[in-house]
Amino acid sequence: MSNLATRVLSALILIPALIYIVHLGGLAIAFFLVFAAGVSLYEYSKIVAGPDRLARAVVVLSGVAACGLGMWVSDPAAMLLLVEIPALCILLLFTLRTGDMDTVWTRMAALAFAVPYIVLAHVTVFKLREMGESGPATMLDTAWVWLPLIATWSNDTCAYFAGRAFGRTKLYPKVSPKKTWEGAVGGAAGALLLPYAFFFALGTRAGTMTPIDVFAVGLGAAFLAPLGDLAESLLKRSFDTKDSGGIIPGHGGLLDRVDAVYFVAPWTLLYLVAIRPLIGP
Repeated sequence: MSNLATRVLSALILIPALIYIVHLGGLAIAFFLVFAAGVSLYEYSKIVAGPDRLARAVVVLSGVAACGLGMWVSDPAAMLLLVEIPALCILLLFTLRTGDMDTVWTRMAALAFAVPYIVLAHVTVFKLREMGESGPATMLDTAWVWLPLIATWSNDTCAYFAGRAFGRTKLYPKVSPKKTWEGAVGGAAGALLLPYAFFFALGTRAGTMTPIDVFAVGLGAAFLAPLGDLAESLLKRSFDTKDSGGIIPGHGGLLDRVDAVYFVAPWTLLYLVAIRPLIGP
């Protein structure tokens, strides 16, 4: 109960701040997302690279630069370079200072993966915010940012409480011993149903967003949010790490809190720009 109280208190402090930053948009959310990307990159590289400070620095600095640039470009070719250039920087680093030859490519590849895994997810959230205006916005302008976040948080919260209350059958003990099928079902129900409360609360401010949109994003979150959490659990178990960090009291590291968003936000943008136009208004 003490840990739960800490988690709730942290959320009560952080969520209003996040609401305000999303409302401001523009440079405010850009700087916030770049800073958050830097924290996640640091946590990821610390897990993967351990004491190799130079490798960690290259990952963080190149990733932060790519994240910042990615928010201001829209050309697909330029976006490809944002993944390619940091990866080549990491490859160059390990070419010039290989260390153990038996593990050098594995270490290099694991660090290079931080760029598509973390950086592009943060750019995706920024692009979703850009669906509204670039300055201070109404809920109408920020709805496409909040929908995947609410679906992800609903999945996480409902899975937590359903697992505590009814959890009996292990979901994937090899990767995450505490997760249960009962919790996963509760999380899926939350991801599918609770975003509708947000949608109906918007009323006319939902603009062109429809119940089908809410269902599509929620359905994606129902499957992808737990997979995102399992993917980060796989990372930590592979390197024998309990938490990615301790920056958020009661929650661990930032990467521990946003791992599911890294899967759900890209799905939301994919649906919005590629799938939604095919199924019509």
